[in-house]
Amino acid sequence: MSHGTLSIVLHAHLPYVRHPEYPEFLEEDWLYEAITETYLPLLEVFDRCVDEGVPFRITMTLTPPLVGMLRDELLMSRYARRLDSLCELCDKEVHRTRSDPQFGPLAWHYREHLYHLRRLFHDRYRRDLVADRLVQEVLDQRAVVTRAEVMAYYRAHHDEFNLEVRVSHILTNNVEDAEQALEMLKTRPFSWVVGKYSFDKHTGAGGDLGYLSRGNMPVEFEKVVFKMRVGEVSKVVESEFGYHILKLTDVRPSLNELPFESVSQEISRELLLRKRAAVYDSLLTSLRGSAKIEVVDPDLKYAIELADSLARARETGDSSATRGFTQAVPEPKGAPLRPDTAVVDTVGGE
Repeated sequence: MSHGTLSIVLHAHLPYVRHPEYPEFLEEDWLYEAITETYLPLLEVFDRCVDEGVPFRITMTLTPPLVGMLRDELLMSRYARRLDSLCELCDKEVHRTRSDPQFGPLAWHYREHLYHLRRLFHDRYRRDLVADRLVQEVLDQRAVVTRAEVMAYYRAHHDEFNLEVRVSHILTNNVEDAEQALEMLKTRPFSWVVGKYSFDKHTGAGGDLGYLSRGNMPVEFEKVVFKMRVGEVSKVVESEFGYHILKLTDVRPSLNELPFESVSQEISRELLLRKRAAVYDSLLTSLRGSAKIEVVDPDLKYAIELADSLARARETGDSSATRGFTQAVPEPKGAPLRPDTAVVDTVGGE
């Protein structure tokens, strides 16, 4: 009797779906379900085999669309929120079925399973399911943040953590309206565009949010406003509330100083992300340097050269344009303009 050979080949593919203009999109659920039910469990099995010294071989292919989605920061942050929602739902089910001998244990089982997957996603794989074990080990070894580094960062950025910024914003439901508002800001005052595009009716005149400090504004705001200068307008910023355009109108010392301990974890996370990105780039550069890569396609070669040129340009200079901000059109004197107010000589409108 002849013996055959078994070769296990797993082929992973999903169609590329990414809709930042909507807070939720049905087809994105395919990705989230695949991560929960297939990719995370598979990775855990592979790692367990390696940890226990089990000799195994397997071939697994991932298509470029799937890899692109698994490396996308927006989609991974949405998946993290999906895990949080599932864990919250399980908590409620455990409470609801606590006296049910049939469904109570089942609810508890799924709760433990989902909490375990959430720990894997955040703690073990650092929200990066594509990096292989070698890369992950290199990142864990080289990207380490010490308390001394966190303290040094806090001292160097003490003013940033103890400042209050006065911010105005335009809030839209979709990215198309936000882009139109951004284009309109090239010729119209901020307050005018607020009245035409923003659906946030709880802010003050001209979209004023008042004075904010670290910890009492969305994280997405913090990443932007502390890099801005007074009078500058940001690009479109996405948050759980929608799509914002921010304008920094004033800066003043904080009335209540933030102690080191209250921001140390935030600083540590930021420094860790920076270190991991630097180590990852260094590792890729090293691997590319030792590999023989010839780009044959002229369009791809041009695209690579253009990307390198833009990267070098961003490294030089610190103008508003290179930092991603624009100077706001001056506001007219008096009350903020409404969209139906025609002041041709002031705003240069039609």
